[in-house]
Amino acid sequence: MNIVLFGSTGLVGNEVRKKMVTLFPAHQVILVVRKKLNDLGAHETQIVSDLVSHDELKNKLMGLKPEIAFCCIGTTMKKAGTKEAFFQIDHTLIFNAAKASYLAGVKSFGIISSSGASAKSSLYYLKVKGQMEKALISLGFSRLVILRPGLLLGERAESRPMEALSQNLAPVMNKFMIGPLKKYRPIKATTVAEALVRHTITKGEKVQIIENQNII
Repeated sequence: MNIVLFGSTGLVGNEVRKKMVTLFPAHQVILVVRKKLNDLGAHETQIVSDLVSHDELKNKLMGLKPEIAFCCIGTTMKKAGTKEAFFQIDHTLIFNAAKASYLAGVKSFGIISSSGASAKSSLYYLKVKGQMEKALISLGFSRLVILRPGLLLGERAESRPMEALSQNLAPVMNKFMIGPLKKYRPIKATTVAEALVRHTITKGEKVQIIENQNII
């Protein structure tokens, strides 16, 4: 079985990559990256792509015959800098990754979205996440798993002071985030990664959306 992973250098993506080593030691894992990696494992290969063209990526993937794909691409409004740049990363590049995967024969696709995602949201961040979800659903994967985690907890490569503060306060925050607020509770990246892998490789409904409070 050949597995594709997008966003392997991010917080959740790195955890998913670790899961691949233990869960699928004999299967090929295809890492789609923007910059060449120098630490590939024995059963890892890489495709360098900016994801600007789904056709270009599709052609590279087709020869590898992937069956499952995980997508952990994502940024923040602050890091993106502009609404246009954010849309490019969290919608356009993700859609290109998904479409290339679909055209290359991937049957099951797992994606990390966000709590509160809705194409009708008045908040731009959540609106784009919702639009991205709708675009992926339209592709028609045999199985599409969408996880909507709250604030992700874990060690990031880059410094995010506000997230670091939130991580320290997470135990206290969770006590007050009850009822409808449960879906916004902070959650460990390792928990999200494990759930993404488990649900995507498991047979189930055509489209499964898993809210934060149900990610275990």
